[in-house]
Amino acid sequence: MLSTAAGALRGCLCNALGGAQPLSIGVVQRFVQDWERSNRQPDPSKAADTGKHVAIVGAGPAGLAVAEFLRRFGHRVTIYEELPTPGGTAWYGVPDYHLPKDVLLYEIDRVKGMGVEIKTGVTVGKDVTLRQLLGEGADAVLVTTGPKDVVKLKTPGIDLKGIYDGYAFLQDVFVNGVESYRKNPKYDLGDKVVVIGGGDSSLDCTRTALRLANGGTVTLVYRRTEKEMPSYPIMVEEAKEEGVQFKFLVETKTYNDDNGNGHVSSISMDTMKLGQPDQTGRRKPEPVPGKEFKMICTSVFLVIGRGPNSFLQKKLGLKTGKHDAIVVDDHFRTSMDKVFAAGDVTEGETLIVKAMGSGRSATQRVHEYLTNSESQHVSLYERYFTQNSYERMLQGGKAGPPPP
Repeated sequence: MLSTAAGALRGCLCNALGGAQPLSIGVVQRFVQDWERSNRQPDPSKAADTGKHVAIVGAGPAGLAVAEFLRRFGHRVTIYEELPTPGGTAWYGVPDYHLPKDVLLYEIDRVKGMGVEIKTGVTVGKDVTLRQLLGEGADAVLVTTGPKDVVKLKTPGIDLKGIYDGYAFLQDVFVNGVESYRKNPKYDLGDKVVVIGGGDSSLDCTRTALRLANGGTVTLVYRRTEKEMPSYPIMVEEAKEEGVQFKFLVETKTYNDDNGNGHVSSISMDTMKLGQPDQTGRRKPEPVPGKEFKMICTSVFLVIGRGPNSFLQKKLGLKTGKHDAIVVDDHFRTSMDKVFAAGDVTEGETLIVKAMGSGRSATQRVHEYLTNSESQHVSLYERYFTQNSYERMLQGGKAGPPPP
């Protein structure tokens, strides 16, 4: 892995100096992962059993990363997951063309193989409380319940039938697999599907809907220009190649029931222009007077962002901040003794890899708490990149194994 990282670094430096094109780090990672699946390597080494037990709430990317790392520290781990399959957003919100389910299952099986117990179909806060987990042998609890609470809009007509939560749509399609959904479809898409949003999830929603629309059209509408979309450009290009249509600089004004049956049939839209930058530095969209128009639709999906899953903190009275995110200190501790939290439930929706990174940082803090070594804290960055790896090699030292 060090030679891979060094090669990627050299490629980027060559590009910066006007030489070769930089290496695609994602492609390098894909190659290494595919090679490992065909050449199964031994599991990472584990420290001796500590006799400590940690309960994790949520089997999403952050929770799985936490579990694997805790086992390497020598702690016993049990994950509690309310849905039937582990994986969280990686399973329920990422289509197979991004992350094949067999790849995810391979990683989940590796975590299980390290001795992690995963209990699915258990909602902590309803089926079992945090205090029960602590009273039944857990020395600490780490909450990684991710994002779930969708942004609420008050657009006139938003309660009409046929207007759906795009995140729930993705979950319903992938919960038991696409083929299972095809046999018992839950959504009547019709032949003119509209998706509201501009992020990666909105593009996943459009491409998934296109596959299920039986020849109908799927159009993504976004209130800024294509250049301002927060999604990766490659995802936009792939959606265009598949036939997804786009309307930029438009914003929903009202959802209409033109047929009087309680079902959305059209959307009144404002044509927008970009004005002066707002407090975020982005140019604020403004309606253009006299440029309103109607867009016919048979169904609408709203994919405009999610906040943290607020169920557990509301149920238990944990201290919360913006959008009901769980408040944690520098040690990832919550307002409840022995309870820690990490990932999107503390920050809001972000990239999967960032949620996993937050989980791993929190894991080190939990380990320090369990072993009374908090005063000896050294960040993961220091342990990986200064003490044990490439930077140390540059200084003439010999790289050691990754922690622990």
